[in-house]
Amino acid sequence: MTITGKDGIFPDSINRRIAEILPYRNPSTLLGEFTAHGDQANITASGGNILDADSTGIFSYLQTNLIVNNSAYVDGNTQYNRQKEPAFHCRFKLNSNSNVRMFIGLTSRTSAEMVSNAIPNGSYGGLYVDTAAVGSFGTIRGSGGAFVKEFGTLGSSVDTSLHDFYMWMKKSGGLNQVSMQLDNNDRVEYTTTLPSTGALLRYVAGIGNISNLARRIYIAKIAINQEV
Repeated sequence: MTITGKDGIFPDSINRRIAEILPYRNPSTLLGEFTAHGDQANITASGGNILDADSTGIFSYLQTNLIVNNSAYVDGNTQYNRQKEPAFHCRFKLNSNSNVRMFIGLTSRTSAEMVSNAIPNGSYGGLYVDTAAVGSFGTIRGSGGAFVKEFGTLGSSVDTSLHDFYMWMKKSGGLNQVSMQLDNNDRVEYTTTLPSTGALLRYVAGIGNISNLARRIYIAKIAINQEV
C-alpha cells in the first residue's frame, strides 16, 4: 500500500517518523499556540501570538515588536537530519511584502540566527526572504561552513497570499540532493552545498523585521516526515 502525496509516492510503512504542528487557542491564556505531535512547538514572539481564521484556513500568527531586527518564530527539537531523508511542508502567509526577513525550513542553527541580518554558517535548507535585497521568495542552504542563497528560483514574488512550501532532503548513497518547491511552481533541485548528513536539524518558521515595524507570519501547518 502506498500514499500519493505532493512529492510523489510514499510507502505506507511503520519505518517513518511523522511530526505535525497545528494551530490552536490555549484555553488558559486564549493565545494562539500550536499542538505538536512528535516534536515541540516553542514560540518566541514579543509582539504577540494570536489565533486567527479566515476563508483560507486557521492560523496562529507570530508577531515581532517594533524594534529593528526583532524576530518571531516557532521551532522544535534538533531531531532531523538529511541521512533520514526528511520531507518538509509548511503552509503560511505574511502580513506584509516589505521590510521582511524570513526563514522556513530545517536548520542546525538557532531560529533567531536564521532571520538575523547576518546569515550564519551551518547546515540548513529552506525558504528565504530578505526584501532589503530583493522582493521575491528565494532558497537558502548551508553545508556547515558555506552557504548559498538564491532569489527568484521558486517563481513567486513576496506577497501576503497563502503559500505552501515543500522541501525534500535526500541522502548520500541514494540521491544526494535537496529539492524545494513553492505552491505549484516548478521544483528546484540542488546537488551542491547540502546540509551534512551528520548534522541534527530543527524545524523553524520565523520572521524578522528589517525596520521598526511589526511583522507577522501566519502559520497553518508544519509537517516533517522522515525515516526512523
